[in-house]
Amino acid sequence: MTNHGSGGDERPAGQDGNAAVDVDFRRIPCAYRDDKNLSVKVEEGSVRSRGRLGLRFLFQGGQTDIAAVEVAQAVDGASDAAPSQTTWRYMTRSEGSPGVWLTSRAPPGPLRLRIVITAGSGGKWLRSDGAVLPADWVPGGVYDTGLRVADVAASTCGGASCDEDGDEELR
Repeated sequence: MTNHGSGGDERPAGQDGNAAVDVDFRRIPCAYRDDKNLSVKVEEGSVRSRGRLGLRFLFQGGQTDIAAVEVAQAVDGASDAAPSQTTWRYMTRSEGSPGVWLTSRAPPGPLRLRIVITAGSGGKWLRSDGAVLPADWVPGGVYDTGLRVADVAASTCGGASCDEDGDEELR
């Protein structure tokens, strides 16, 4: 990298002309006031009649990432319907909008969700107890999943150096 006005005479470090920069990274747990549940916002391009659904997750606490999202039609009166009664359809991450999950095969009617969250190396499934999206969901609508996410990655120092407080230092 050169400084503006140096005429470009300075060359960066490295054989290919790119400079290496050391970066320290530390994940900070996200905590929301009023103990908010994980919510979803239906993206504006969603069309219920065509089965096209885009979801953005809001109020995702802890140090977590959403690794997978599935949607299914909610069965009336059966929050824990047998697997044969529930057909889960996967959603994919949007390439153009980080944090948005998409499907072109959303079932009709009220919808329930299940997601995989990861915090560090492990992951776990979370499933809504009932319908998250009503049968008449609308683009732009925000809906409460009833799930609370507050997982924090375990602080282990195997393979990385730790500072005096025992916090992990990633390099």
